[in-house]
Amino acid sequence: MQRKLLLLSILFLFLQCSKSADEILPDAEDDKNPPTEQENEPQDDSTETKVLSISVQVDGDYYTNGFEGTLFLTNKDGELLTSKKLENDVNNILEHEVEVANDYDLTYIMLNTTDTNYPVDIHTFMNIEAGTFFLKALENNTSVDSDVIINFLNTGFPLEQLNSFTNSSVNDASGSGSYELDTRPSWYSGSLYVAFVSPNDGFPRYYFEKDIDPNNSYNVNYQELPSVENEIQIGFPLGADIIRARLWGYLENNGQMEWFSVDESEKANDSYFFPEGVFDGFELSASLTFGTTSQKSYDISYFGKPQSFQYTLPDLDGSVLSSELDDFNFVPERAYDFGTAFYGYFVNETRTFYRYYIHGLGEDKVAFSNDSLIDKLFEEELNINSGNLKFAHYTMINNSALKGNYNGFIQSLIDRNTAAFPEGTLVESLRLK
Repeated sequence: MQRKLLLLSILFLFLQCSKSADEILPDAEDDKNPPTEQENEPQDDSTETKVLSISVQVDGDYYTNGFEGTLFLTNKDGELLTSKKLENDVNNILEHEVEVANDYDLTYIMLNTTDTNYPVDIHTFMNIEAGTFFLKALENNTSVDSDVIINFLNTGFPLEQLNSFTNSSVNDASGSGSYELDTRPSWYSGSLYVAFVSPNDGFPRYYFEKDIDPNNSYNVNYQELPSVENEIQIGFPLGADIIRARLWGYLENNGQMEWFSVDESEKANDSYFFPEGVFDGFELSASLTFGTTSQKSYDISYFGKPQSFQYTLPDLDGSVLSSELDDFNFVPERAYDFGTAFYGYFVNETRTFYRYYIHGLGEDKVAFSNDSLIDKLFEEELNINSGNLKFAHYTMINNSALKGNYNGFIQSLIDRNTAAFPEGTLVESLRLK
């Protein structure tokens, strides 16, 4: 009996030792697959972030007379991260910590409570980067709220007006001819430029005056007006169903531009007249539409002293595969600098037009879904939803002064007072439906 108990004790100790060895020694399979260096290292689940900072320096009373501006930073799901209402005479800073691996959009809403026809403009800038932008109010920010009447005498008949702007006129054949112009001077400086051609002399003359008093009437002897010194010949490609070309002149005051219509035409080849020593710079702009349904419209703008030239169509083309706001897709046929999709909503009862622009760099493929942004942020405040907004066109843009400069492109869009580019700049675009 004692011998049996001794044998059982020895067996129990043997089994215990075998079990301990199994727990300590690795399996043969584990020997074949030893732990990797990566598995041995502590895992870092943190996400790399950065502070995205956007500043808008507003000088003067830029936002006034019912005009307001607000910035909204959102992610690609249309979720609001932060916002900032822009204030006058301060550097407005919008900052938020974002993930480096993701892209974010900046939306700028401009409200104009005094304009019942165009009360809202919305601009979304896709894939925004940090940057500093500037908005500067016109120094003389007081509107001219009444018309002025100018009587041009000794004009001959009929007198032809070369440039157009908002006005009414009476062309009178009696006596030596007269031309009564009823118009409102520039709201900025109270200036007026108007050019005519009389059958009496066959060459253009112009009237240019600053600081016009709208409370007075003016009598001007047409024969004493200076002649327009310069004539150029501009040609555009044939075959367009609609051509609208206009020569603009601008006056610059402390970086601010005031624009005047100088001459215009609806012909593929025509003469344009402009004065010497009146304007600080010029822009020749033209729009050419091909196809009765306006499927393709080309725009050409040249900044600099006008010169005779034969323009060609911009080398741009592409296809809008889907125009829906919740599933937009565009594929270009060649490289371009920037792109803008435009959606609109017109309320017939109130004659109100809401405009929504989505901007970005020119890419091999443009795709976005912005319906949630509109519905989450602006439906309640602006009384519009994504279903109201209808696609109008997508515009491909090449700008010789801004290639690769996305923030420069944004600056040119948001500042309504400083839109001139350096001498020699060529801007070409194609609008596709």
